[in-house]
Amino acid sequence: MRNALDDKLEAPTWRETYEAIYQAYDERLVVSDQRYLVVLTLHAMMTYFHPLFDFLPILHLRGPAESGKSRAGSALAKVAFNGKMDGSATPSTIFRRANEARYTQIIAETDHLAQLGSGDAFARQLQSGCSKAEATVEVSEGRSNKSFTPISYRIFNPRVLLSTKQFKSQPLRSRCIRLDLMKQMGADETKLRRSLEDETVWGPLRDKLYSLLMLKWKEVANTRDYLKREWSGLPGRTFEKWLPLATIAGLVSQEVFNDIRQLAEESLEEQQEDAENVYDALLFKFAARVVQSGDQFLSRGELYDMFVSPSGTSFGGNDAEERAQWAEDTDAAITTTKLKRWIRSDRMLISELKRLHLIPQNAKHTRSGDRYELNQAEIMRIVGAYIGTNFLK
Repeated sequence: MRNALDDKLEAPTWRETYEAIYQAYDERLVVSDQRYLVVLTLHAMMTYFHPLFDFLPILHLRGPAESGKSRAGSALAKVAFNGKMDGSATPSTIFRRANEARYTQIIAETDHLAQLGSGDAFARQLQSGCSKAEATVEVSEGRSNKSFTPISYRIFNPRVLLSTKQFKSQPLRSRCIRLDLMKQMGADETKLRRSLEDETVWGPLRDKLYSLLMLKWKEVANTRDYLKREWSGLPGRTFEKWLPLATIAGLVSQEVFNDIRQLAEESLEEQQEDAENVYDALLFKFAARVVQSGDQFLSRGELYDMFVSPSGTSFGGNDAEERAQWAEDTDAAITTTKLKRWIRSDRMLISELKRLHLIPQNAKHTRSGDRYELNQAEIMRIVGAYIGTNFLK
């Protein structure tokens, strides 16, 4: 016969838990896209299983004042694994707490990331924290004798950042799942006036998640592995950052999984457009334009001439500034003056193209000199994985 202990060890279903959390959020949050509630619910559930994944996305809640991002962050903190919401925190505080307790960290004031580029140490540390293999950072902390000692912290834990502005670092943006929240005209005030401090609501939801964690974590691992094998169409970083939410969605229902798949596909297009504005993307666009009509066999000098040859039309309303012909053809926002400043010689161009595997490492010797084979299929495969190929006219 079953006893009371057996009953206590029965876990709720994934769908039952999802619907309970979704309902609690829907009764307290107002969003412009109902799929945002799907993301918030799945993210809260995923945090309990985050050690099972090799990569964790940063959930970025962005919106102007009174857009509801702080309320959404607070609601996440009530359900997520060891959820804790902080205001403006220093890097050492953020990383020390991550190392100590593996909190789900929800940080309310991160507008300073709008000024920190990809070379900034804090931006790079946040990026590292997304990857299990890279999530160890060193922070120099002051001592009473005024000396500074580097301390190593392990920072692989769920993280939610709130801001009114876009982050400056493109690599950091590529690791984020961003929800753009806005104040809604005629918003349901009943929802917005419901307290977020009612533990009779949040406590049972956490109990459900702890039960799933103890009794059904293998289902998460199995679904994760299945999606790694079968979920196609999303390259690299996009797949990595959506996999944790997609795994939980796959356990809930096909309908919820379809929502996440749709959001992931939309984010891929946005990420590719975003990546078009970084340095490497210029080289991707150049190489793709060179082979647009087919394979090419070019010398170092010919490649550089194509790279900097002006189109003959002004750019940005300044007659002294021109775009290279390939830049005009691909709508790349770069002038020949800047191209020559960044890549000053044919030797440097060849080195950069080799770095991105857009040309072979070794040239072929011919009677007319060394020449490089540019393979259309290979170049388009590489370029498509990073920025797509929609820029080609």
